[in-house]
Amino acid sequence: MRYKIVLTCILIFFTIFTIQYLLATNGSFHFEHDVDYFNPLARSFIQGRLDIPNPIEVHDLSLFKGKWYPYWGPIPAILLIPWQLVLGRYVPANYLSIFFGSLNVVIVWLILRRINREFFPDKNCKLLNAVLVIFFALGTSHVYVATKSGVWYVSQIVSLTPILIAFWILLKRKLSLADYFLASTLISSSLLNRLSLILYFALIIFRIVENYFFDQSKKLVIKRLMVCLIPYLVFFLIFGLYNYMRFGSFLGNGVAYHNHGQSLKVVPYGLFSYKYILRNLELIFLEIPKLQTVNGQESISFNREGLSIFFVSPVYLFAFLSLKSLKQIKQRETRWIIYFWITTLLLLVPIVLIFSPGLYQFGIRYSLDFSIILIALTYIGLRGKVNLLLFSFLAMSVILNVASKYFL
Repeated sequence: MRYKIVLTCILIFFTIFTIQYLLATNGSFHFEHDVDYFNPLARSFIQGRLDIPNPIEVHDLSLFKGKWYPYWGPIPAILLIPWQLVLGRYVPANYLSIFFGSLNVVIVWLILRRINREFFPDKNCKLLNAVLVIFFALGTSHVYVATKSGVWYVSQIVSLTPILIAFWILLKRKLSLADYFLASTLISSSLLNRLSLILYFALIIFRIVENYFFDQSKKLVIKRLMVCLIPYLVFFLIFGLYNYMRFGSFLGNGVAYHNHGQSLKVVPYGLFSYKYILRNLELIFLEIPKLQTVNGQESISFNREGLSIFFVSPVYLFAFLSLKSLKQIKQRETRWIIYFWITTLLLLVPIVLIFSPGLYQFGIRYSLDFSIILIALTYIGLRGKVNLLLFSFLAMSVILNVASKYFL
């Protein structure tokens, strides 16, 4: 049985890798150039420095005391170091995106198997597993982000991998101290990648609280909290020292010195503000293509700043079916539905407060932050079953997202 799982993981990985590679190169086997700061940063690390000397581009870099720094976490650059040392040159960042993008799909398949086993143990949900793994791989913004090499996209794809693994661990019915430690370590690594994903720590808190109130494990609560806090504090210390060595501030990651270029000239309220909430909510949930007339010719216009996640990935709509299961708080399934929706709302907070959820994208790429939660809610809402409407929404999602680059 185990070897079949391994073979399936390998098959999924190489299938998705091939598809993403072909999409990234448009079938030409040559990558398009995009803004890459992780290769220069990796070279700087090798040379014992933290800034990027003489960058070719400075858009979105942070200028501090005459030196340029990226404000993104350093993990993608660290991953490139061994390849630069072996090959003696830069490595196209596309490979990083495609590799971790393929790995993400494998992990999602494992998550779906665990949901099947934990929530619907008496049902064979292989078909739904296949539908939802295809949906995640090709019907969400994951396919768009994973086939891009820009620093923004690479950071997002790489940071998603440890979150997915942690999510897979936390779905277990019974968690050992080792499980808590590993999940906390993976989520805490967000401090060195994408800060907003640290909000997944809420799921760990929910599990500890659940053990306290429902599983009568009161004696272990303090021990579990301590086990979870250790990796968080370690990563927080590294995060602080890294910031202090660059900007002289333990908490400042360089956003205050961010070179916005032209992007912020039309948004005068700073990087984050409550004044962006209504506009961002409209983009995330309501924005759809519009019909326009140019020179007497009618055409469809796609907003490059974002489109509703329910338009570009309508399978997400099935997540709302999970709300029908909210009956008794003592039922494990019901508690998980509550955990998932609260965590989704927490992850939405920084997205709706930022000046824009994306200045050039198809759909909403930040929706990847909570995509696995919506997929889990969809699974629960469908009760492990498939239907014709699901297949219709899957086809629409895949067509729109795979062809997304031709709409922009």
